Amino acid sequence: INLSVVNTAAMSSIVGAMTIAKLYSAGEGSPVVSIVVGIALVLAVALAGGLLNGYTVSYVGVTPMLVTLATMMLFEGVGLLLSKGNAISGFPKSFMWIGSGKILGVPFPMILFIIAVIAYVVLLEHTPWGKRVYMVGCNPTATMFSGINNKKVLMKVYLLSAACGALAAVIIMSRYNSAKVDYGSSYMMKSVTAAVLGGANINGGYGRVMGTVIAVLIIQSISSGLNLLNVNRFLSDVVMGLLLLSVLTINFISATVKDARKKRQTAVKISA
Repeated sequence: INLSVVNTAAMSSIVGAMTIAKLYSAGEGSPVVSIVVGIALVLAVALAGGLLNGYTVSYVGVTPMLVTLATMMLFEGVGLLLSKGNAISGFPKSFMWIGSGKILGVPFPMILFIIAVIAYVVLLEHTPWGKRVYMVGCNPTATMFSGINNKKVLMKVYLLSAACGALAAVIIMSRYNSAKVDYGSSYMMKSVTAAVLGGANINGGYGRVMGTVIAVLIIQSISSGLNLLNVNRFLSDVVMGLLLLSVLTINFISATVKDARKKRQTAVKISA
């Protein structure tokens, strides 16, 4: 679980927003130039954050949850330091198309989402590298002895996660026509809940992209339903927390029952 991906997006969006606003207000070239340079910096900063996570986890050997918890606070602090807690705005109007534009009636963010889903399905479930990712998550020791470089696999995973954070940062910047550190603060719990609800094993080794997609749709349906019912928005966090706790409990009980069943079957075979 990468706890820092939301703050990676927040930090990179602040850097990108400051760049776009400065270049556009200074009249340095066309709006397209400021947008391209800003997006490039968003990606570069996000990848730098992913590199820090990946190196600390894979090469230093610190527990992933502890590393990403620390970098989550680090990235948030950097974003606050740069923006002084304020929203950064002043983008070209054309930049808003990324978050609100349509192609043949389909919202552009939805098109990006579909492309990302297809890419992840192919990458994780139909390539040798994707199989290595599952193997490292399932049994890193056995994977290492089979000749796979665990460190490189983990590094690429964190870089890929950071790239997704950069994509999310650009979309949020465009939709809000500004950037602020706390714009994506509510998505951390939702992203973890979606991954676990979608079937991802919290200990690694199992998970399916389409399961996560279905989980995202379920979570968004719940969130939208609560909004339509005019339920207190803070109750949404309570619901997400209870949902995550329930799924984790069910997964733990299910795994315990399966282990007990395997032990009984093994004992029966030995006695026979």
